[in-house]
Amino acid sequence: MTVRAVGTPHPSTRWDMFMHGDGSPPQLVWAFYYLLERFVRSGPLLPEYNDAIRYRNMSIKNVIINCVSPEDPTTMTTLSKFRDWIRENEDEYPSYPLTPPEIPSIMRPEWLAHFLYSGVQTLRGPRPDGYQELFYKHVGNIHFCVDGKLLWGCPLGSERRCERGN
Repeated sequence: MTVRAVGTPHPSTRWDMFMHGDGSPPQLVWAFYYLLERFVRSGPLLPEYNDAIRYRNMSIKNVIINCVSPEDPTTMTTLSKFRDWIRENEDEYPSYPLTPPEIPSIMRPEWLAHFLYSGVQTLRGPRPDGYQELFYKHVGNIHFCVDGKLLWGCPLGSERRCERGN
């Protein structure tokens, strides 16, 4: 799966998408989890219109998530820390961005890879709600890459820890 690093329509929405508020993982982690769950349960085909979803219970040996840089690297943020980028609009008037639209603000791909890696770590941990079942029963390994270079490899079918890439 190739994921291109993206910006957000408005800096004030970054916090909502990337941070958890009620003790659950952030919205983007749930979106990734849903895509993976949908693929495992239904396969790569879309259901026909008005067709009930048929559960196929597929297994995936390796999921490779490659976060790639924007086609125009000058659109990436010049900020050096994810925390600074996520909080860029913390002021008392959130409807007015602090960053003018002409300043580069697209998220760095390494931040997105680390964010998804952390989210998977959260979902595969010891949780009483059973979300980790998807990983343990249906996915063998998940690899996180940036522009094709491996950052982390996680054996999900076991309790083994993730390993850092080269």
